[in-house]
Amino acid sequence: MEIIVGRQGSQKVPITDATVSRQHCKLTEMADGTFMLENLSKNGTSVNGQSIIRTHVTRDTVLQLSPTFSII
Repeated sequence: MEIIVGRQGSQKVPITDATVSRQHCKLTEMADGTFMLENLSKNGTSVNGQSIIRTHVTRDTVLQLSPTFSII
């Protein structure tokens, strides 16, 4: 399963925060139940306070998509 997160992403709950990119990041479910997160935004994506390009995340990871919007 692959989910694009952003204002025009494929997530079930829409994001309307203008500081989030239209296609901000991509989550891909791995066989072990974790997710691969890939930044798609020029503004960057942070995971648990660290800027990332691509990393593994779990369901309890905090994603910061902009200074005013995070996903827990």
